[in-house]
Amino acid sequence: MTVVTIINSFIHAIMYMYYFLAACGPDIQKAVLPMKPWITKSQMIQFVILILYASQQFVIPNCTVVSNWVVLLFVVNVVINFFMFRNFYKKTYTKLKKT
Repeated sequence: MTVVTIINSFIHAIMYMYYFLAACGPDIQKAVLPMKPWITKSQMIQFVILILYASQQFVIPNCTVVSNWVVLLFVVNVVINFFMFRNFYKKTYTKLKKT
């Protein structure tokens, strides 16, 4: 599951770079503010990639890196995180249309 670690580390490096820049003062914070929705989107894309990657174990014969129940728990965890991030994205970055 090295791919999982690499992808997660890449996304977190971007995320913490944003936090660092945002902490450098109000001018820089304004400049990097548009990155916030893209970081959230990239995290959701990461979750989809992780689900697909981990699910290989269930569809490829003789592909057993770890126990199936461990992979299943991982996938369930990632799915839950995906929906939490999706709800956060919808509440934070999408505007409701007034009728």
